[in-house]
Amino acid sequence: MMESVQSSYSPPTSAHESNVVRIEQRLNLLPKQVARKLNGYLEIKHLTYNQIELVLDAGEVAIDNSKLDAFALSYFALEASGVPVRDTINLARLFSLKINLWATPTQWKMTYRSFRRQYVVA
Repeated sequence: MMESVQSSYSPPTSAHESNVVRIEQRLNLLPKQVARKLNGYLEIKHLTYNQIELVLDAGEVAIDNSKLDAFALSYFALEASGVPVRDTINLARLFSLKINLWATPTQWKMTYRSFRRQYVVA
């Protein structure tokens, strides 16, 4: 007689749970040390899943995402000072362009203006 093995997986029951699962899958694609640090920020509630998702979006368009965990701090500091980081990342994703996560605030603004011009032309 075969014993039934029950899977521990249960499908997400809400949009939030689905988003959490998707974010965890994206974290698993990162270098282990980076994923571990970002997971740590989640566990101690220094960052929310929505904030981690923004950082992961940046990693998708980054020239180098090996220090994505360190970029999390820069991301929110730049945003707080009025640099259009989120919009730049969204436009880079739209046009499949790469960006330098370690650009200065002035370079971020120039990149945003350049991407925005491409968006208006397209």
